[in-house]
Amino acid sequence: MGSKIEFLPPSIHAAIAFIYGAVVGSFLNVCIWRMPRDESLWHPPSHCPQCDTRLRFWDLVPLLSFLWQRQRCRYCGTKISGRYFGVELLTALLFAALGWRFGITLDTILLALWVGLLVATLFIDLEHFIIPDELNAAGVVLGVGRDLLKLYLPATGPAWTMADLSIPGGMVVHVPRSILGALCFMAALYLVRLLGSVAFKKEAMGLGDVKLAAAIGANLVLGQILVAAFASVLVGSVVGIFMLATGRLEGEAEEAPAALEFTAQEAREEVADPVGEAAEPLELQQGEGSPTTSCDQEEEWDVPPGALPFGPFLVVGVLIAIFWGNELFATYLRHVGLGP
Repeated sequence: MGSKIEFLPPSIHAAIAFIYGAVVGSFLNVCIWRMPRDESLWHPPSHCPQCDTRLRFWDLVPLLSFLWQRQRCRYCGTKISGRYFGVELLTALLFAALGWRFGITLDTILLALWVGLLVATLFIDLEHFIIPDELNAAGVVLGVGRDLLKLYLPATGPAWTMADLSIPGGMVVHVPRSILGALCFMAALYLVRLLGSVAFKKEAMGLGDVKLAAAIGANLVLGQILVAAFASVLVGSVVGIFMLATGRLEGEAEEAPAALEFTAQEAREEVADPVGEAAEPLELQQGEGSPTTSCDQEEEWDVPPGALPFGPFLVVGVLIAIFWGNELFATYLRHVGLGP
């Protein structure tokens, strides 16, 4: 969408995107910490929960502050979790890859923002087994917004943005492809959820994953959606088989209470929160048995011992589809004799 900046080489596109990705990753750390705890993303300002010192600008420079301060609070020496650096670096690298592959266009920028939401989804679901509705809703809005903007601006993304649906009476309704994709993929994954619950006689998938499917359908075209679905199942199966073979799933089931206790203790004594959230809510949540969240669909779901969240695998599948989905789907069509 929009003209690609042709006079800049891909390396410059990637470098610019890397810098912006690191900044976005810094904000994603705020989301990853606060959203599952139903806290404001804006207040209180960033401060060390150990010494309560408000962090200054130079304490929050993405990537650099973490390295310069050697993973500790500048004011009291409290250790900072390495996850903050990891989120910033991962987001920066993904943005750089998008800039290198697609150049800097409005379409790429909107896609990069959705990738940022996916990074937050991955880390939140891994830790809390929830996907905040706000992240999925924002993903749908970005997908629909990209389609609507393409009606007025030159597109560098999918060539088709509207689907024509015939209704009784001979009328034809023009529906944005993103809306149709969101509804279809969400319905497909909801059906998988129902069938899985019947087959295993327990809830096989959270509603957060189903809502994530809506965001995926809104942002990807059909071939990419199919690649994302297949890749997520494949990666999830490989990881699950590996963990079963190594006994890690059983180990997690046996050590779950101790792991929860360690997490709370680590948050109280070792991990400084650069987004301004103290460790006290974690201590209270440990006694309650589950973290507080605004995602109502997940609040009453008891995570089975040794369970694996499916959201992170969906995220991995989506990333594969974004960068290689069209090529992989075209190769498949040629293999089965349906493509040129």
